Amino acid sequence: MATIFTATPQPSNNPPRTLLELTYTGQTQATVTRLDPDGAARAVRLAEPATLSGGAWVGYDYESWFGRPTTYTAITSAGSISTGAVTLAVDRPWLRHPGIPSLSMEIDYQGDGTPVRPANLSVLEPLGRSSPIVLSDGQRKSKRGTITIRTRTLGEAATLLALTDDLSVLLLDIPPGLNYGITHEYRALGDLNEDRLQPDWYKHPWRIWTAPFTTVDRPAGGLQAQRTWATVIAEAPTWSALLNTYSTWSDVLTGDS
Repeated sequence: MATIFTATPQPSNNPPRTLLELTYTGQTQATVTRLDPDGAARAVRLAEPATLSGGAWVGYDYESWFGRPTTYTAITSAGSISTGAVTLAVDRPWLRHPGIPSLSMEIDYQGDGTPVRPANLSVLEPLGRSSPIVLSDGQRKSKRGTITIRTRTLGEAATLLALTDDLSVLLLDIPPGLNYGITHEYRALGDLNEDRLQPDWYKHPWRIWTAPFTTVDRPAGGLQAQRTWATVIAEAPTWSALLNTYSTWSDVLTGDS
């Protein structure tokens, strides 16, 4: 029984991603998980389970951590197989859209202001008692703050607006080598405020964007492919051209000729 599972980091893709290629002869489904640097195993989006065609599957992970070793495991009814540890080596911060990766963008991250981790407390002042009684729900809440992003061109500004337009939870990834203390956070952004770097010079394209954020769990949902049939037709308008360009259906999916 042929079983091969490989993970190939693609840091130069827009956005950065990891290519996953699985061959598991005789199997039609596999659940693919990623072992993250925090020790948690998380299912790869659209691979819970993945459908194998002819015992093979090709997919992408757009949510792998930057700059940290990661291992993938495919689990089938016949057993499991894991990849070796791979690292998605990226040197700049990115704000990624988990559901529509093509909207993701590299950002000029300027900071989070003064983040707060709220506590849900009730302070009761009983009659005849000098000290209060404090009640809580027993759990400090996730980090909230105000993210600041700088854009330098009108094109970058338009890309940021498109990324944040549907109000989806976004993934902020900052390479650990930058020492920001933030590496991999899902964030829900609120009102997006736009300021000009030079308010008295309207022709200057630089903008400073701020938005309140709340750190949240990984969102559920699917994934919109970056490559579509429109992409394939633009590359190879006929079946003959397709056969001359690609040798396998996996190559058609990945764009590797």
